[in-house]
Amino acid sequence: MILQEEKIADFKKSKFVDLEKLVKIRQVWQKLVWGKSATHYEHQVYAYLYWWSGYGPFRLLEFIYMYSFYENEEDFELKKLHSFTKLLIRYLLIYSIRYRKVVNRAKTFCYDVIRHILKPGSTEDSTLALLKDALGKLKNEEWRYNQLTSSLKANDIFEASRKKNLLTRLSAMLEEKNGLNTKSNYHKYFEAGGIDIEHIHPRTPQKEPSPEWASILNGLGNLVVLEFDKNRSISNSSFNTKQGQYKDSKFPIVKKLAEIKDGWTVEKCKARQEVEVQKILDFLFEGIEEKKSS
Repeated sequence: MILQEEKIADFKKSKFVDLEKLVKIRQVWQKLVWGKSATHYEHQVYAYLYWWSGYGPFRLLEFIYMYSFYENEEDFELKKLHSFTKLLIRYLLIYSIRYRKVVNRAKTFCYDVIRHILKPGSTEDSTLALLKDALGKLKNEEWRYNQLTSSLKANDIFEASRKKNLLTRLSAMLEEKNGLNTKSNYHKYFEAGGIDIEHIHPRTPQKEPSPEWASILNGLGNLVVLEFDKNRSISNSSFNTKQGQYKDSKFPIVKKLAEIKDGWTVEKCKARQEVEVQKILDFLFEGIEEKKSS
């Protein structure tokens, strides 16, 4: 049960008032966060990331947050709600990257957040501080950070459907001029459809494959989003042939590949992986201070 016992008791005492408040909260959320008048498309991106992370049901924490901290639409601060959602989804994404299945540690943390929100005296600022502290521990505990980095550098990303779709889309969106917060980018990555995941160096090349590729073939450095029809048309073609399709892609991250000179080598793939991994880490821990060792 999500609500604490004292909240349940309060709800029973004034259930009609609370139900009315819940309806109003839902209407405000629909109007300002998700409806046609919404302008913060990054928030809508996070809604999709919730479901792809495997922790979709915990998106309801937004409503618990709003229910506890806002009495009227005039009290509603989209900026703080967005900060709450951004911090929570990044925490959950870390566990989605690290593990193939939903894990109890992440679920337990979500319930801890709920208990904090419903605790008398809790505020938006104290809730945001709780989330930042949790992300800080994941960043500053060396073994946890190393585990995450290793997961991002793993050669099994293509075989892990959830991780593959999360990382390649997120990586591509972070290359966009205005990042996650534009209507066109939101539509491109989540509503237009027709996105496939491309192996830059093909899994089954036309020539005899080099053993050097074995350890990086299915890793982040060799994977990129691509329009479905383009991916099917180039199939297992050489990199030089693929570049003819890459230059006409709607994705900036793909267009960059079209500019590469002298072929696609193991060294270039490894270098790209380092860049992509760091880009994801920077996103996950944006605004989280690094603890200085004493």
